[in-house]
Amino acid sequence: MKPEAVDQWAYFYSTSWRPGVSVRSHVAEDMVPASYWFFDDVYGYQFGVGPNGDMPGDVKMNYGGTVFRDLTTGIRHYGAYASMLVLIDPET
Repeated sequence: MKPEAVDQWAYFYSTSWRPGVSVRSHVAEDMVPASYWFFDDVYGYQFGVGPNGDMPGDVKMNYGGTVFRDLTTGIRHYGAYASMLVLIDPET
């Protein structure tokens, strides 16, 4: 492929974090294998993560964005996403 011949660019990025802890981040052009995580993940033993991973009441912020640019037609599309989740105690 010749980079100068590329006339369409598309990619997305996503990130999830809880206060003080990076959970997952991705930047890709077409697919991301295994973007799911389990709530008992200790997130690489970062400071602030206990030995059991997520606990009831933990809050996560999720953000994402997409970009599509067609240099030939001048079309440009951008998208954004944001959400929050709270881990609920399964015994309540």
